[in-house]
Amino acid sequence: RKTRQGKRTQTTYYSDYKKKKGIQFPHEQSVDMGGQRIDIKATSIEINPSLEEEDFAMKE
Repeated sequence: RKTRQGKRTQTTYYSDYKKKKGIQFPHEQSVDMGGQRIDIKATSIEINPSLEEEDFAMKE
């Protein structure tokens, strides 16, 4: 990955796979980038949810 500081390596690890409608989805991700680590955990996953125009409206 190229950043303002130059090229950097980013590695993403996926874990805690769970089935949703017959498809395995990772519920945890760990991202290592330049000595920093970010951990992401999904509490729920929705497949193709219905969206309305107001879902994209900017909130004040």
